[in-house]
Amino acid sequence: MPAYIAFLIDIRDQDSFSGYARAAAPTYARYGGGVVLRGPIVDVIEGNVAAEDDTRLVVLQFPSLDRARAWWDSPEYRAATELRR
Repeated sequence: MPAYIAFLIDIRDQDSFSGYARAAAPTYARYGGGVVLRGPIVDVIEGNVAAEDDTRLVVLQFPSLDRARAWWDSPEYRAATELRR
């Protein structure tokens, strides 16, 4: 059964975010994952989400929860998260 990881990302520094995105993207495939949705939040129809012009929604799909967690905890992705912080 597929598993999904969703991110709401507020981009404050485009150059830093681009470095993170370039480092993180190759790590998904190693765990069977890929991007299924990526883009700006244009409108919130219901609920409360503080979406600004620089807020992005990204959803990754993995073949299983185990593979998603393995990616999240992987040394490859952990190295990329340092760029995000």
